[in-house]
Amino acid sequence: MIKIRELLYSKHNEFRTENTEWLILNMLHELRIMTADQMMKLINLEYSYQLSSVYNRVSSLLNHELIDFIQIQEESNLRYFFLTKKGHNSIGGIYSFPKVPEYNLKHHIEVSNYLIESIRMAKTRPTFLLAQSERRQMYEKKDMSKAKKGTLFHVSDYILRFENKLAEVSDWHFEIELTLKSQNRYTRAIFPKYLRVLTQKKNAQLIYVTPSNIIYNSLDTFKEYFILKQQDEKLKIDPTAFDRLHIVSSNEFTSVLERMLDENDFINER
Repeated sequence: MIKIRELLYSKHNEFRTENTEWLILNMLHELRIMTADQMMKLINLEYSYQLSSVYNRVSSLLNHELIDFIQIQEESNLRYFFLTKKGHNSIGGIYSFPKVPEYNLKHHIEVSNYLIESIRMAKTRPTFLLAQSERRQMYEKKDMSKAKKGTLFHVSDYILRFENKLAEVSDWHFEIELTLKSQNRYTRAIFPKYLRVLTQKKNAQLIYVTPSNIIYNSLDTFKEYFILKQQDEKLKIDPTAFDRLHIVSSNEFTSVLERMLDENDFINER
C-alpha cells in the first residue's frame, strides 16, 4: 500500500507512531502550512491516528517552539500551523524558509486538500510512485538551473508520478485554480508550456481544478483557442495533448479522478 512516505520520499526515517512529531514537522516543511485535520488525514495514510492525538503532538511542538500558528478573523476556531525557524532547522530543512506563512493561505490549504484526496485515490494503484509538492518541484528546478537570482519558475501545484514495470514514468500535473490569471499569462506562458510538456511526454496528464464557473469557462476557452491553433507549425502541438488536458469542476473532482485512474492504460499496465 502506498502511504505518506510517497510524499516525504526525500527523507529517510521510520514511519511509526513514535515518530509522529517528526512526520508533522516534515509535512509542514513540504506543504508550508496545514490544519490539524489535514495532518490527521495524511498521517492516516500511514497508520491509524486520532485527531486528539494530533493535537497532543502539536501542543508539544508548540511548547518547544518548533511550530507556530495563525488564525484569521473569519475562522477564529481554526488554527493554521507552520514551521518556525527553529523547527525548520531541527529537521535540516532544504527548502527556503517562508517568512510570511499566511501568504496565499487559502490556495495553500486548498491545494493540500486536493493533494491528500489524490494520494488517497492513487495509493491503490501498484504503479503509483510518489507525490511531488510545489516546494519539491521548485527545489529541483532551482537546483538544476543556472538562472540568475530572481528568475521566475512555473511549477504545478502538485504532481502524482506513476512508474510501470518498464521504468517508464507518467506525471499527472495538477493545478488548483482559485484565481483567474491574465489572458496573456495563459496564452503566452502557461498553456504553451503545458502543451509542450504534453507533446513531449505522451503519458503525461494535466488536470485543472476550479470551484468557479467563470474560471472553468475561461480555461475551456483557452483550451479551444489552442485547439484551433494546433496546426501552427511554430507551436508543434501533438493533437493528443488536448485529450490529456482536463478541466474539472471542484464538485466533480473525486468522481472524475477516480474514472481517470480506472481508465488509464499506463497506470493499470494494460
